[in-house]
Amino acid sequence: MNTPNPIDLLFGDMDKLSPGDDSLSLYILRSLPEHRFEVVVDAGCGAGRQTFVLADELKTPVHAVHSYQPFLDRLSRRAEDKGLAQLVRTHCMEMKDIPTVFPKIDLLWQKAPLITSVSQMHWRHGQKRSGLTASR
Repeated sequence: MNTPNPIDLLFGDMDKLSPGDDSLSLYILRSLPEHRFEVVVDAGCGAGRQTFVLADELKTPVHAVHSYQPFLDRLSRRAEDKGLAQLVRTHCMEMKDIPTVFPKIDLLWQKAPLITSVSQMHWRHGQKRSGLTASR
């Protein structure tokens, strides 16, 4: 007998996995002191709702990082549907590995609970001094 995955049972085909909406994300993004970034990482991207806002607004590649591959698979399909596939790069990995994989980040976009783990780790391991961390 196949036991269903609890994450799939809870989140199934939900595209919105966190509170807030695109207008709030755009408000935060447009409030940042700069708007040109070479390396953008969306940590804990889920199904990509925020990833698409970043890619569409910044017109630059966004590295979507999550530890659950089915979310990233759905994100990739949706990126194709939205015409943003050329701007979205998915990475299935643990958040603790972000500083190693991306040693120089210009914009680290993450959920508030990740701030203490990802951004503090990243600042210790060489995030660009001019790099920004934004919480959604």
